[in-house]
Amino acid sequence: MSQVEKEREEMRQQLAAQKQQCRNLLQQIAALRQEQQHNITMSEGKFCAVTHTNFCVQSRFTDLIQEKADLKERLEELEHRCIQLSGETDTIGEYIALYQSQRAILKQRHQEKEEYISRLAQDKEEMKIKLLELQDLVMRLVKERNEWYSKYVEAAQNPELLASQNENALPVERRIELNATDGEGKLETEQVISNGITQGLCAWMGGDPTAKQIMQLLREIQNPQERSGSLLENPCIPFFYRADENDEVKIMVV
Repeated sequence: MSQVEKEREEMRQQLAAQKQQCRNLLQQIAALRQEQQHNITMSEGKFCAVTHTNFCVQSRFTDLIQEKADLKERLEELEHRCIQLSGETDTIGEYIALYQSQRAILKQRHQEKEEYISRLAQDKEEMKIKLLELQDLVMRLVKERNEWYSKYVEAAQNPELLASQNENALPVERRIELNATDGEGKLETEQVISNGITQGLCAWMGGDPTAKQIMQLLREIQNPQERSGSLLENPCIPFFYRADENDEVKIMVV
């Protein structure tokens, strides 16, 4: 833009100089004409010289007029180019503003993505801690179940010991009432104990599949790289559990 303005200023200066030169030439022509009128009586040789000089001056004047027209046309062309450059500059400014806006949006999205990844990493660490606690609880559950199983086995081997413990735990009136009953009550009690022991043995002979499944899920969640499939093919599913009064674990999928 500065170069175009500089060329425009130079053109204007040249145009002013040409105008001044034209004025000088007009003055010279006028002077020559006056001199020609005063020297009508001069010789033929001098008249030819003056005529030649006048012709040269007129030719120079014509050239200056043509040069002036060319300079004016050039000036108009430069002004048109300046207008075009101004429009293109405005368009470039709009593109720059749009680029800066899009860049700010992308930067914000990148920052949000990093924050999301950071939160995921933090949640993952917290989940690992919770899973360790869950594993401890599951092991305690299995331990308690083993203790109950041992009690069942002991009761199966010594049913009289279990009956005596139950009698000691009952109040005096209840023990008197039990002693007054016939042998059928004792038989029913032994059948109930036998059925409970049988069910406990069946569950234990099955290898405790519930505890195994929980431990397997815990290992998969804590170490997802050990699974055969990818995360997309076999995603991990967080779960919470709560043991009820029957020591049964109910899985609630989130």
